[in-house]
Amino acid sequence: MVYRKLGLLIGWVGVFGLQACASYPLGIDKDTWERMTPAEQHQAYQKQAQLRAEREERQRQHEAELARQKQQAMDHAGFGDKLQCVIREGQMTMGKEQYPITPKGFVLLRGYEEVIDLDYQRKRAIYTAQSALIVRFDGMQVSFCETSYSRNCPVLVATTREFSRGVTGMIQTSQFSAQISCELQADQRSIRDRYYRQ
Repeated sequence: MVYRKLGLLIGWVGVFGLQACASYPLGIDKDTWERMTPAEQHQAYQKQAQLRAEREERQRQHEAELARQKQQAMDHAGFGDKLQCVIREGQMTMGKEQYPITPKGFVLLRGYEEVIDLDYQRKRAIYTAQSALIVRFDGMQVSFCETSYSRNCPVLVATTREFSRGVTGMIQTSQFSAQISCELQADQRSIRDRYYRQ
C-alpha cells in the first residue's frame, strides 16, 4: 500500500514539480513518511535527486540555447540593433543609506534583455548588487527594471537619429539612481564605409 502511495506521489511530482517548502522528499506528508520503510525513504530521496538533476539539465540546455540565439543575433545585427550604454554618477540605496556606484558599461541588443550587476562602494570596500537591473532595448526606448516582472520601469526614450548621436538621462528606481548615456553602436560595415569615404 505504501509503495502504491509512493508511486502516485512520484507521478504527481513529475507533473507539478517539487514542493520547495516540504519537509520530506517529493512532498510526502509526515504521516506517510513515518509509515515508510528505510528502503522506501531512500528510494524517495533518490527520485527527488533524479528529478532535481533533470530539471537543472533542462534549465542548462534552455539557457545555452538562449545564449546561442542571442550571440547569433549579435553577430548579424545591423546599425540600430546594438546600443552602448554607460552608467555613471550613480547611487545605490541600501536601507536609509546611499552608496556611490562604480561606473558600468554594457551593450544592449534590440529585442533582448540584459541582466546588469552593479558594484558600489561602502566605506573602503566594493560590493556587488547581483542582478540589480534588467535592461531592455526595443529600438526607441531603453527600460530599466528591478525584476523581469516590474511595471512602470523608468525609460530612456529617443529616436534612432538621437540615439546615433548619443542620449543622456537620469534614471531612478527604488534602490538605484544614476546618470545614463546611451549611443548606437556602429556595425563594422558602416565603420568601413565611413573610413573609405574619408
